[in-house]
Amino acid sequence: MTGYAPLGARTDRLVDVSCSTLGGISCSEQRIASSTGSWISALIVRPSSTSKTVEAPNSNVVVLYLQGNAGNPLHRIPVFQSLLSFMPATGKPDITVISPAPRSYWTSRGRPSQRGILTDYTSALSYALNQYPRARIVLYGHSLGGAVALCLLSQRNLSEVLGKDAERVSGVILENPFASIPGMVEALYPQKWLPYRYLKPFVWDRWDALGALKESSDEGTEKT
Repeated sequence: MTGYAPLGARTDRLVDVSCSTLGGISCSEQRIASSTGSWISALIVRPSSTSKTVEAPNSNVVVLYLQGNAGNPLHRIPVFQSLLSFMPATGKPDITVISPAPRSYWTSRGRPSQRGILTDYTSALSYALNQYPRARIVLYGHSLGGAVALCLLSQRNLSEVLGKDAERVSGVILENPFASIPGMVEALYPQKWLPYRYLKPFVWDRWDALGALKESSDEGTEKT
């Protein structure tokens, strides 16, 4: 699996972002250790009016943003501004957004694969739970990130990896997700005379979100 890399996707830096672009938010870069011994880069985002520091362990909601297959977290700054600006004026939750860049995206190290990206995002989820011990965690997956979110939460050993903190994972938001890579190919190219649909058996990183959900549901049924 490789990510489409628009100009600057692997060289952009937060220090080069104009202050006027960050209206309403505060950002910092963070390195998160992966269980493979490497590290991934992440953008930490907070409303600028709520705290003088970007790191805020007292946040009661953390949104773990799983990006689509292009660019880097800096390209999603307008998304984070919109997300944080539409909070209610009263009873407003204290929100932090964590946007990790999985291996090969932005400045993160490693060769991309489904297994590797799931490992990186599992490490990012553990980081969020450890750094923000009072927060509920919400996964926000966009496009590829939507399939990643469902595959991530359907991992058999996830509860063992996260321990008792797993119960603080409280919700999932999916924006423009897909069911699987082979399913998306067939939907985009339904014509049987085109060759693409016949290449499905050769897809390595399938990101079969519906299959992961079904398997997870079947396991839950067996346990009950």
